Parts: sequence; C-alpha cells; structure tokens
Amino acid sequence: MKQGAPAPQIAAVILAAGASSRMGRPKARLLWNNETFLAHLCGRARECSCAPVVVVYGAHDIADIVPPDIEAVHNRIWQKGQLSSLQRGIVAISPYSAEVTHLLVLTVDRPRVCMKTIAALIRAGRGETQAVWQPAYRGQRGHPVLYPRHLVPRLLALPPTGSARDLTARAEVSPLRRSLDVDDPAVLENFDSPEDLDDLLR
Repeated sequence: MKQGAPAPQIAAVILAAGASSRMGRPKARLLWNNETFLAHLCGRARECSCAPVVVVYGAHDIADIVPPDIEAVHNRIWQKGQLSSLQRGIVAISPYSAEVTHLLVLTVDRPRVCMKTIAALIRAGRGETQAVWQPAYRGQRGHPVLYPRHLVPRLLALPPTGSARDLTARAEVSPLRRSLDVDDPAVLENFDSPEDLDDLLR
C-alpha cells in the first residue's frame, strides 16, 4: 500500500468465473441500463468505498471489461465451483489483510442489488463485527454476503469443491449468522437464462 493512502476496511470480491452455460454468453458482459453487469457491481463496490476490489474470472476471459482501478484475477480451477473462485479472490487481497476488517462477496448475476442494501449491510457489519451478515427479503436470505475478518482464513481453508455454507453451518459459526431485512428483491435474483434476461429488460 502506498505511504499515506487510506487504510481499506471492507474488501470486495466479485465472482464472475462461471461458464454461463444456460445463458449462452458470459453474464459479466450482459448489458443493463447501458452498462455491463460487471460494471454495475464494480460501481456498487466503489460507491461503498470498498478497497481493494477484486474480480475473479474463469471460464471466460473478461479482463478487458474490468475497470483499470480494479484487479482482475483468473481462477484456473473455476470448474471446481464458486468457492474456488472466492478463495482465489481471498488470495488476491491477502497483501491488504492487515487493514481489512470484512470481506464483501458479490456475484455477477445479481447486478440490481441496491446501493442502500450494500451500504446497510456494511453498517451492520461494523456494528457487530464478529458476525456474518446477509440481506433477507421477506424472510429469505440472499446476496451479497459480508464476512468478518476472523472467518476469512477459514473460508480459504475449505476444500475448493465445497461451499461457504460448509463453514457457516458449523456449530461454532452458525450462531454468528445474521439476517438484515431489506426491501430489495434483487438480493434473491439469479439471472441464469435468456428468459431471465428478457424479464429484466422488460
């Protein structure tokens, strides 16, 4: 980190490594409101002053659409699943680990998550710093997820073919899960198919 630069507190990892096989083209490149899905999420992370912000790609090379101020890293084992991409992102932020207090995990197929939702999630995390925070819409938990720093090494230690839920389901971690009620149905969205995209554009 450069001398005199503000210390980052919330690191963000944007997961965009999947094959998008049902969609037929990379979700990161899909357009909504004249911006790519990826650009929307990068903007959200910036607006919340997240730093560093890392985009993880895998099946498709999307490095050309990642903003120049945001790091893009390739997950060569993306086929192992989403957790392997999260772990690749964690490795990329490790040089900043002394300053990072939380890890915000965003997925590229949820571009419409409201700015106020992410900001509220971060405020909640700063208020209860040891907890795992997820937004919930009408009682159903969604994304993004905010992890406290003390759990990040444990995410990295999981088998890459597993799931982050393998950690949050453990008896010693489950009591740390918190839901933040939000009026934002986008936290439950998952654009997987051309039909889903048609619904969005309508």
